[in-house]
Amino acid sequence: MDKAESRNRYRPFAEEVPAFCRGLLDRLWMTGALQEALSVGSCFDARKVILTGSGVGYAAVLAGAPVFSEQCDIFFGTEVMAQADFNYFNNVAAMGIGEPNTPLVIVATEQADDPDAARTLEVAAQAGANSLLLCAADQSAQAGLARSALCLGLDGTAPDFLPRAYLALTLALVCAGYRIARVRGTVSELGLQRVREALQAYTASVPGCLDAAQAAAQDFARRCGDRDRFDYIADGEARASAHLLGTVGARLLGYQYAVNDSEEWCHVNYWMEQRFDLCTVMWGLRAQPSFSRTIETMGCVHKLERPYLFVTDADESAFLPGTRCCPVPAPPPGCRWMAQLICFLPALLALGELEQNKRGGGEK
Repeated sequence: MDKAESRNRYRPFAEEVPAFCRGLLDRLWMTGALQEALSVGSCFDARKVILTGSGVGYAAVLAGAPVFSEQCDIFFGTEVMAQADFNYFNNVAAMGIGEPNTPLVIVATEQADDPDAARTLEVAAQAGANSLLLCAADQSAQAGLARSALCLGLDGTAPDFLPRAYLALTLALVCAGYRIARVRGTVSELGLQRVREALQAYTASVPGCLDAAQAAAQDFARRCGDRDRFDYIADGEARASAHLLGTVGARLLGYQYAVNDSEEWCHVNYWMEQRFDLCTVMWGLRAQPSFSRTIETMGCVHKLERPYLFVTDADESAFLPGTRCCPVPAPPPGCRWMAQLICFLPALLALGELEQNKRGGGEK
């Protein structure tokens, strides 16, 4: 196997993140395509916002939801719903609030033909809701079921399509949230300019952390060996990274996975019976309100002597001596949601390393 064939499939994508984000922002940030998808009327009509999706789409709505809840002043709030819950366990009669074109239901999907998205849009229509479909592909079979649709034009056959779709859908949701906020007057033009500058500056920091991330990914993959069950621990917005990596690992390598927050894991999910058979990936970000619990949970993970990858923007002195930390840049103050544009990358690289090891082309 030559060097090109043995390279981690996700490293080129990781190196491209700054340019990829710049390109998407140029296309979507307060542009005609976004204005067509979200008219002034639909922005004002949205007295409630429901974000939903499955797989990569669900990870993206988890990452983008804070923009809607923090910036848009939505009277009845913003809610993230698992797509199965929305489609089959939702009280359609109670979903609306008695006013036309509300709530605004935004569906995120990476698939060009997604039957689950079709069902979601049908349920939204039954409730009299407005709907926006965000699709990572170049076209969507479900576009005609939505009030409006925005397709992002990605190549679904690319080897890095899933993380690329996640990043594209997340940025599309961020742009949609700030479009609503600007129309409703809750953010100024200067505020928009500063957010875009912060986004570009933050994603531009990716190249500086990739070598350390790849080294941590290789070490983690070596420790994992032939294990195929993964335990993801994440709080707040970091759940987006956990669900993304669980989805990618399951589809790429057939791995089983569970996602828990640190509070739940620390009380009931030590997985003691499987302590040596599980591989753990955990995120510890300083801006999270639960960071003190994260420190405690990471201490437990470290003492269990299981393979783990710990992604953090905190100094390693905050944790037990010997804790193996994979550093990532901290997001700008007041924008902790931006971390989800970067902090998934070390664990993504780890999946690439595990794939190489599985086919015999990586480090042992």
